[in-house]
Amino acid sequence: MPALYQPAEPADLFSAREAALTTIKSPRLGLYGPDSDWENLLPSGDGFIYLPSDGEHYLLSHYHQLHCLRAIRTYVLARDNLTESAIVHVDHCLIYLRQMALCSADVTLEPASHRQMTTDGRVVNTVTGVGITHRCKDWEQVRNYVEQNYREFKETYGSTM
Repeated sequence: MPALYQPAEPADLFSAREAALTTIKSPRLGLYGPDSDWENLLPSGDGFIYLPSDGEHYLLSHYHQLHCLRAIRTYVLARDNLTESAIVHVDHCLIYLRQMALCSADVTLEPASHRQMTTDGRVVNTVTGVGITHRCKDWEQVRNYVEQNYREFKETYGSTM
């Protein structure tokens, strides 16, 4: 393995700056948003990084989660024509996203936005989460690291991951 390839250590990712995300309601972010917005979620290399210390490729969970959201959107839009492998993939993604939501355990308080009557006559609180600020990692800093790692890998090995 060439000694020239020395990417920043992944520890840089674990100390990513904190950021804030205030949720918004935007059709661009939803099911029928522009395909280009969904395609641009993943960086070059689809979120994989290469660690020369062990010679392995890794996918950052952040990008695996975004990949799954994009896949679920694709499958919902094509729901009448899903192949068996697509059904297996969307099942994997739902299981994975459920576990990642449990793992992140975001404790931001989201107030009830209104009350709604259910089909069985119960009145329940509903929450949209719109306008609520969450504490996050700086996803731009993470993306910059991943993009740099991918560029350095390509320059060193002349191929994609």
